[in-house]
Amino acid sequence: MKLVYERSRPGRRAGRVPETGVEPADVPAELRRAKPPRLPEIAEPDLVRHFTELSTRTFGIDTGFYPLGSCTMKYNPRVNERAAALGGFRDLHREFVALGVSVFGVSSQETAYQQEFVERNHVPFEMLSDRELALTRALRLPTFEYPATRGGPPTLIKRMAWFVERGPEGATWQAVNRQADVTVTGPARSLLLILTRRLPLTDEDTAKIGIDGDTDLVQHWLDNTAHVSG
Repeated sequence: MKLVYERSRPGRRAGRVPETGVEPADVPAELRRAKPPRLPEIAEPDLVRHFTELSTRTFGIDTGFYPLGSCTMKYNPRVNERAAALGGFRDLHREFVALGVSVFGVSSQETAYQQEFVERNHVPFEMLSDRELALTRALRLPTFEYPATRGGPPTLIKRMAWFVERGPEGATWQAVNRQADVTVTGPARSLLLILTRRLPLTDEDTAKIGIDGDTDLVQHWLDNTAHVSG
């Protein structure tokens, strides 16, 4: 990328300031410049192009990701938010309800904060507030600290799933932490093309991807997931 001074050409002007009718200030002689300031001489379209190109160098969650320590660990909150909102994930709640399963979410945020989150993200299940961390400590849930400025305490619950089954002798709690049934690895471009249906999942050689697990399961997820771009 060129500096704005490298784009400068003698005699070019981006615009002229109109006359204001105000008398010029009387600047003391010792403060006056001996020579005009070395400002770039550039046309307005070139100036706009320069700052537009400069703005693309700014990091943002819409245009980049956070490296988390290795070449395979990338985090982008916007992408993760979109993925979690895909129908293949979000609409599974109906299937659980049809089987007689009740689904709840638990976090350490206060109720008002959770309500705003539920409305904004169209969460179909109820959120339970454990702001005082009573349930978290009773179940010894894994937590981490984050300097939260609103919504609740700085102690947050790590993402996990629990299965609770009621029986004659009470409720049985079981953490669900098993590994994925199938993983798909490969270049980000290939994974995005597969996700948006522009590259067949079966074309592993062209896409240079690797599938570890049940390929039919991945295809089933793709066939039943609505991807919306834009």
